Amino acid sequence: MDVAVSLLALVVVVCAVSALGRRLKVSVPLLLVLAGVAGSYLPFIPPVVLIPDIVLIGILPPLLYAAALRTSVVEFQANKRSIGLLSVGYVIFGTVTIGLVAAARRPAAGRVCPWRRGRATRRRGRHVHRPAGGHAAADREHP
Repeated sequence: MDVAVSLLALVVVVCAVSALGRRLKVSVPLLLVLAGVAGSYLPFIPPVVLIPDIVLIGILPPLLYAAALRTSVVEFQANKRSIGLLSVGYVIFGTVTIGLVAAARRPAAGRVCPWRRGRATRRRGRHVHRPAGGHAAADREHP
């Protein structure tokens, strides 16, 4: 019963905020986000835990489908360049930027290969003989 009352209250709030947004000629999604942020600070509203699989399978596809139906093909064609630059260009820009920042913060990252340690030490003349027992036997300290 408690869940039903909570869902009914949520529907009432969403309808009221949507009606207020249309009456004031303000973006309804923006007002809904602001109402959600304001509601998250209220102490009597319990925290919401979302299961990622439910969101990715049950919530996101209908939202994307509804948005695709409302998308104007003419407006999409007019904004094709901006959409392409923002979707593909930003991903490439972000990837390169994060890679450069990571390389600047850890300059040795990528140059050290722990699984090639034997070859690197052999080239420098400091090869450690490992017994036939494998890595664990060589890593133990001998008396």
